[in-house]
Amino acid sequence: MQKALLLLLTVSTFLFTKAQSPTCNIGNIIQTYQTQGFQQIFVGGQPCNLYFYNANNTTWQAAENIAVGLGSHLASISSQAENDSIVAAMLAAGIPSNTVVWMGYSDAASEGNWSWLDGTANGFTNWNAGEPNNTSGYPSIGENGGQLQLSNGRWNDLMTEDIAAFIAPTGKSIVKVNLCPQVSVAGGTGCANQPISLSASTIFGSLPNQTAWFLPPSTTPLSTGNTYNVTVATNTVYVAGVQDLWGCTDTAQVLVSVTPCVTPAGCRPSEIDSTFLANGYIKLNNINNPCSMYFINPTSQSSTASEAQAQLLGAHMVSIQSAQENADIVAALTAAGYNFNTPKIWIGLTDVSQEGNFIWLDQNTNAFTNWFAGEPNNQTPSGLFSCCTLGSCQSSIVCTQGEDCVQLYPSGEWNDQPCDLPAISVV
Repeated sequence: MQKALLLLLTVSTFLFTKAQSPTCNIGNIIQTYQTQGFQQIFVGGQPCNLYFYNANNTTWQAAENIAVGLGSHLASISSQAENDSIVAAMLAAGIPSNTVVWMGYSDAASEGNWSWLDGTANGFTNWNAGEPNNTSGYPSIGENGGQLQLSNGRWNDLMTEDIAAFIAPTGKSIVKVNLCPQVSVAGGTGCANQPISLSASTIFGSLPNQTAWFLPPSTTPLSTGNTYNVTVATNTVYVAGVQDLWGCTDTAQVLVSVTPCVTPAGCRPSEIDSTFLANGYIKLNNINNPCSMYFINPTSQSSTASEAQAQLLGAHMVSIQSAQENADIVAALTAAGYNFNTPKIWIGLTDVSQEGNFIWLDQNTNAFTNWFAGEPNNQTPSGLFSCCTLGSCQSSIVCTQGEDCVQLYPSGEWNDQPCDLPAISVV
């Protein structure tokens, strides 16, 4: 890994360009796939990708499992040009025109919301007329996998795997091996001489991958892993380098920007840290506010319970005093890996004492707000109305309580919610 990343730093300009990584072991990729029975398909105009055809008939899910076992996915198709080139290349390879092949498009996670398994952005589609129709012919079983037809280049949705006695269709498949991993880094602002957390994430390439951190111009890794904590006195540039299964590499720069932060006299930050960490909290770094420290309570619980736990340690759920503080908290949550995995997070704003009069639990009187459009609306979540009306709710939520507590969403915007809903919190 270290030797490969030394090469990575030697050849990289630290700017991603859509071209094949020069460190990829192409021969090893081709040999591995051919040994597994795949046929290479030579698709023009795609320097970041290799394509392989599996002539064995499998279900969609089995075909994807085979691809994942080799570090890749069923093929994504991002444009009409790529779609046409794949079809032309397969026909040129002697594959019959009546062949249909599984591709890596699915709405299994959310019906009707199709996405590419390899992380390719949605945009281009090429469905047959009337498709996708989610009609498998079996009662209560939909169609969650995409299939490409060589006869016309169009797509169809089909059932992905056997379910009980219901047998899914089988077909050939096409796999795409991406040669251009893309690494990005979150974090990078905070107080001088205090820990700042950096977080790297990678899309594309083949799994597994490994990330290393560098301080240019040195090519010796400082650390490995997707997160790295730094403490610097002045603005400093770091580099995250990623290497995938086949030696394909990418790098990303991050400027760690710091400002002097003076700890108020008499405070004992290390004691605060140790106390909260001992009670299961997780520290949030990179928030440039010298008068506050921030922690995640990872327990998913009601707003009331989260505030009560914070008060036991002399704190409150967070009050947010400015757009900058709001943005810093969102960035810190993202860097800590919480924000997009946990879409609702309690903050310390409530109108439980007087409907419509929202106040901060720590008595902060700042007027900053960042509501979603149409919020706060004091309406219980979608789906509760009917059960509350009929008296059949099997929930701790009191149907008549309305929405008196506030949650922060990944966008940084706020929404009022019933206080009994379970969620993590920031204090």
